[in-house]
Amino acid sequence: MNDAPFQLDQGLALERPIVLLRWDAPIDVLARKGRPAKNHSTPEPGAFLVWKDGSIFNGLQCDILYRSDLPNAFRINLHLASSSEDISEGAKEFVAMHEKDPSAALELFLKRFDQTRKDLMNSIRKGYHDYLAELTNRLGPPTGFDNKIKRPWARWNFGPVCVSFRIGEIEFPGPLFLVLSISKPDTPPVPLDIPRVPDLRFSKVQQIYQDRVKKADANFRNVCWREVFPDATPEEMREWNCFCEQMDHYSWDLADLARNNMIDEANAKRMLAAHFPMLTDERIDALYNQAMYETMW
Repeated sequence: MNDAPFQLDQGLALERPIVLLRWDAPIDVLARKGRPAKNHSTPEPGAFLVWKDGSIFNGLQCDILYRSDLPNAFRINLHLASSSEDISEGAKEFVAMHEKDPSAALELFLKRFDQTRKDLMNSIRKGYHDYLAELTNRLGPPTGFDNKIKRPWARWNFGPVCVSFRIGEIEFPGPLFLVLSISKPDTPPVPLDIPRVPDLRFSKVQQIYQDRVKKADANFRNVCWREVFPDATPEEMREWNCFCEQMDHYSWDLADLARNNMIDEANAKRMLAAHFPMLTDERIDALYNQAMYETMW
């Protein structure tokens, strides 16, 4: 495929608001396009923009994320509405409750873990195939896809532009969404070479966070943190949680580029190490491997 629809050869065209986010535009220029809901357009690594409740590709409702440290790559979250007919009653109750009261949703989830998880997974897989049909109507047949695995994927290539579609990183309990990654890496991201001073204390903090069970329940995770670090204050643990979430989101975006062969594993790990120099090599490897698993195609 070479003929790029929807002005993809020029950038990402938003329909609500009507703006074109051009390839190679600096983040301070993008920050003035369409009034992004979150605007952290500072020059430091990790600056980002979020356009909430946007629309692309002739009416697909979505949120759009751009990161300055991953140039020419947009992450698009296609959310599943709790009112969708394909969501069972148990999953619908959970999603609606999470929007109003995440704590109550957590309690419901823990009580009905197996059935709720199954309902949510069935719902999001159904949503994936519905959206895949919509995307195929708009973009044409995928260049590559695999619908036989637990987390199916599809990809369209238009010259140097790649559009990939997959099920998002599902954190239980948490929001349901499907992910489009739209990228044009004429020049792949260049890993930074900076001095590293691994922090064994924070590396342990991140290891506890990355544990699937402890990560799903904030209260349990805090208990585990306090067992290892009895002097930790609630403020410190809140900061740890925010920073670990940032690590997750950055590693997921890198994993998308790696899945599309836009960056190799060694350079992806070098970029993780440059952004998070406090982590040991072991934790960098674990963070990367976990991101590749959570974006499993």
